[in-house]
Amino acid sequence: MNLTRMRSAVVLVVLLISVLSGTPWAASAALSSASTTGAAAATWKAQSSGTAQALFAVSCFDARRCKAVGAGGTLRYTKDGGRSWHAQKNPLAGTSTILYRIACVGRSTCYIIGRPNTILVTHDGGVTWAVHRIPLAGTGPELTDPACVGAQTFEIRGRPALCRLGLLDLACVSASTCYVVASVKVQSQFGDLGPALFLTTDGGSTWTNQHVTATSPCEGDCGPAGVRVPYPLEWISCGPGSLCRAGGSTFIGSHEGYATLIIAATRPGAFWAPVGAGTAPNSAVCPTVLRCYGVWTTSPFDPGNQIWLSTDGGGAWGGIRSGSPKLRNAIACPGAKTCYSVGNQGTITASVNGSPFAAQQSGTSHDLYGITCVDLSRCFAVGNKGTIVARTAR
Repeated sequence: MNLTRMRSAVVLVVLLISVLSGTPWAASAALSSASTTGAAAATWKAQSSGTAQALFAVSCFDARRCKAVGAGGTLRYTKDGGRSWHAQKNPLAGTSTILYRIACVGRSTCYIIGRPNTILVTHDGGVTWAVHRIPLAGTGPELTDPACVGAQTFEIRGRPALCRLGLLDLACVSASTCYVVASVKVQSQFGDLGPALFLTTDGGSTWTNQHVTATSPCEGDCGPAGVRVPYPLEWISCGPGSLCRAGGSTFIGSHEGYATLIIAATRPGAFWAPVGAGTAPNSAVCPTVLRCYGVWTTSPFDPGNQIWLSTDGGGAWGGIRSGSPKLRNAIACPGAKTCYSVGNQGTITASVNGSPFAAQQSGTSHDLYGITCVDLSRCFAVGNKGTIVARTAR
């Protein structure tokens, strides 16, 4: 990224800050400034999930009530902080649908995306679920293949493009307002995947297709009119307040590798403006207005030995040591400078209040695919073969 583009990205982030009302991100700042004694003393322990299905994501209402989702329409829940996990009925239980991401928000609302194009919503804690299906170009039943949600999708069956089609992530601003991002099939001589982004403001009853800036400026032979090809969208992170960032990557070439576009919106339904383009992660979270952390989940060029950090809201990214050479699959940041990454072979690394990422004992050798944190000292991670590990202060 040249100096002019970097300055433009910084200016955009400053503008984003100026339009945010109040300081709803104070809670994140308070977490990062709190004592880290409890976090440092915490340990990870395996919990019995009651299933052998792969689990891909977990989300919590509070430290006691959480839900985890996975292959075969699997939905597990706990009401006692993970001492016991139980099956929760849902319309897709026992089917071939992969429940891939979950976001629980408020007292009793959860949103789940099922691959390739299904959304489940509950407003009563999971007693009843509404099912919504979003038409997506190029998706089909084959996207429910568990091979498409393994950690190393680039190498599996030689079909990374197929595996990246469909709904890929979601994030909520409130119990009634959430975004879902996806990759869709496009016709392009430079790439096969394009972005899709959907918004609900009525608790999931309706989903509207949002306009997405599909191209970004670039140098060299990047396509017609000096712009890059359409980018898919692979991740989204909302907060502080109603600020949301989303991103996706496209393969430029064997020498150039992957390049990524990051976009941002300051309020639900607002225009999504480009923040930065260049080398960046394909999965990320932003705990503050300016600070974002990410990992590469499928790159053959960066096999998990870096955590990616942006200090300008997603405009420019740099790699920092991750504490392990293993491929990383997800990252969660309960504080401005406190984050946990999970990955293959039970890998967990942590950075507490800005310290270098260091490996922690996870209590499992199974691949870990998803993680959520309730606060600095309490987190849950899920993975292959029904694995759930929890981190609680001693």
